[in-house]
Amino acid sequence: MEIIMNKIISANPVSAGLKIFQNPPEINIYDDVLYIPRIPGPHDFNYGIYDSYGRLVQTAGPRRGWPNFSLGQSPSSSISPSSSYPRATENSYFYGGHIGTHFGHFLTETLPRFWCAPHWYLNKKIICHSGDTIEKLFSVSWIKEIFEMIGLVKEQFIIFDRPTTITSLLISGVSFEENHFSHRQFAEFCNRLGRKYAIDLGISDPIFLSREKFKSAMRTIEGEEEITSILRNRGFRIVYPETLSIREQMGLFSSDRLTSGFVGSAFHNSIFCSSPRGLALCYGNSYSTNFWLMDQVNDANIQYFSTPTLILKNSPGAGVPAEFTIDNPMDVANLVIDYYEDKIVLKEENNKDNYSKKEGPYLIKTKFDSFLQIDRQIGKIHAGSGVGPRIHKIFAYIYDSKWIELSTAGGDVLSMDQLDSVSNTLNFKMQTSQNEKTFSLKHPVTSRFVSTTPDGVVECNREYARAWEQFFLISTNQD
Repeated sequence: MEIIMNKIISANPVSAGLKIFQNPPEINIYDDVLYIPRIPGPHDFNYGIYDSYGRLVQTAGPRRGWPNFSLGQSPSSSISPSSSYPRATENSYFYGGHIGTHFGHFLTETLPRFWCAPHWYLNKKIICHSGDTIEKLFSVSWIKEIFEMIGLVKEQFIIFDRPTTITSLLISGVSFEENHFSHRQFAEFCNRLGRKYAIDLGISDPIFLSREKFKSAMRTIEGEEEITSILRNRGFRIVYPETLSIREQMGLFSSDRLTSGFVGSAFHNSIFCSSPRGLALCYGNSYSTNFWLMDQVNDANIQYFSTPTLILKNSPGAGVPAEFTIDNPMDVANLVIDYYEDKIVLKEENNKDNYSKKEGPYLIKTKFDSFLQIDRQIGKIHAGSGVGPRIHKIFAYIYDSKWIELSTAGGDVLSMDQLDSVSNTLNFKMQTSQNEKTFSLKHPVTSRFVSTTPDGVVECNREYARAWEQFFLISTNQD
């Protein structure tokens, strides 16, 4: 029997500037670059690869998100490149990027640099940056094994301990950048590794990935043992990822078998399987865009849900993990079971094309007596007086009192902070307030509300519609 569960809430990635590329990243060779080592601890602003002009080679550093930013490093070298610095002994090297011991970040930050054909790096020394030594990195068994899978051994890796000039450095653009983009080649590369090296767990029953035995520095979940007990009695196999070898972890996901659990680094293993099937329980209504990017290039069938009755007990911060408790474990277990048994149907109305009645145009006024508008220089929606040489007002059309379409009279391409959509029309669900005098704009994919600030910033990132998320419709004529 098919059931519709109104209490179930889908989780959505919340970010902007996410991109999927079908073409491969660039591979470039840089001459006479300056390598500055990284010191242990947080990413510092000195390290990086700098060209002979002292400018940061941005494709060599770890970067994230949109607007795009580097982790540490500075746009210009803190020291001027000079022939006085020691020169590396080899004529040519391959840049292996930044390497750390966090499993998830290794898969999303380090591995994406090795998507290219092996002949680019197999016969070269690999220069890298790290807050750890080569010895410590390769003492981590799964790091050693993954590099061996692509034909690399510890003796090929080098971390210089002082500024060093590199005669020729081959830099392969990353095929995945955290919270920003992914190339299709990343999934193809990881799928090949999975087909060749993953160990089939020999499990046909649905799997639940448990964090019970994992000592996380980020979060703890009280009540998970009750969830796993219920699921075990219903035929689920409970698997503890940290107890598996790396090759077994690479086999956790299947296109035929459901793999479920609380979202975390273990879900990154889905990239080693083509078209994986899964259910991820999230710690709220959103999840990291890294999972979304992987899923898009990997044709994944993974659904993300907000965990029912999940309660945050503390105020997490630096060095203080988030402490969660499950108020009703049965609700969580039933969500997983019902999804596995195809009983869940989510009601979604994410297409305004289903509505025909069109009203407008209107202007949209904020609670600060400003109006939604753009400056034609960049086309980003902000709030202002609506007057200026490059200013174009935003016009709104309403469809059956449920949808609002935003556009300009000139058909400008529009964007908004914290919104991934870029188009000459932006569409939102319209939610009218109780007094019916104001309304809010809710994005149909992210379920986030549009907000404006007193200084005119407009962004789509609020979970709830409060005062700054309320707007007024002002009837007008485009002429």
